[in-house]
Amino acid sequence: MKTAKLRDEKEVIDKKLNADVEAKKNLVENLQQLESRKDEISSQERELQTKLNKILHSIPKLENELTHLHEEHDKIAKERQTSGLVYTKFVDFLIWCSFKSFGTSFPSLSICF
Repeated sequence: MKTAKLRDEKEVIDKKLNADVEAKKNLVENLQQLESRKDEISSQERELQTKLNKILHSIPKLENELTHLHEEHDKIAKERQTSGLVYTKFVDFLIWCSFKSFGTSFPSLSICF
């Protein structure tokens, strides 16, 4: 009777031991997966940090280029405005000359010579 009871207890303990061994095996596997994932994330973090550094280092250069382009745009806009005024004055002059050649007086001349 004692032998049967001991045998049953041994069987229960063996099942618990097998379950514990399987649980430990699963925990080790999960730990390995987590460590692998941690390494992947660390690698991605380094890559993103490198990209961020490149972006941050390019900002001053791009800001300088943008400033230069704004200055160039303002210069071109001013030149266009000036050339438009010159053209308008030239057209006024031609009209004035045509009136003058026909002996007709031009009502008002907007340009000064």
